[in-house]
Formats: sequence, structure tokens, C-alpha cells
Amino acid sequence: MSAEFNGNKTMPAQRAYIVLGWLFAALAAFASPYFAIIGIAFGALSNKQSRGSGNYIIIANIALSFMNFLIGLFNIYFIMLLQRWRW
Repeated sequence: MSAEFNGNKTMPAQRAYIVLGWLFAALAAFASPYFAIIGIAFGALSNKQSRGSGNYIIIANIALSFMNFLIGLFNIYFIMLLQRWRW
């Protein structure tokens, strides 16, 4: 396969960046928001290969890591609330 961009076909390296970017977005949503840093980096690498191809990956990583952060804050608040309300 040539190193040029041929129509709708993506290069293997770019396809790997896209898949890894979405994988780290899922990890940022469910495991730790710190995985979003790696996902954003893969989105930027994908953008470097083909302009605009990693924008959704970057946005998804930021949004899902923020969602995970908010869920964590809610869990902390809920645990503190349960500790006050003793059975």
C-alpha cells in the first residue's frame, strides 16, 4: 500500500490512531479520566495524517473524561451523604 491518501481508504497507521483514540475514549469514560490525554494525542496524530479525521476523537475524549469526573464527584457526595445518615 502506498503512503498516499487514496480516496476514502485510510492508511494503516491512521486507522490504528483512530481505533486507539476511540479505545482510550471508552477507557476515559469508564476507568480514569487520565486516559483521555492519550486519546487526545491519538486524535492529534490522526489529524496530522489527514486533516479533520481526529476532531471527533478529541471532542469525545474531552467530553467523556469530564463525564467520568462528574460521576466521580457525585459518588463522593453520595458516600458522604450516606455516612451522615446512619442506619
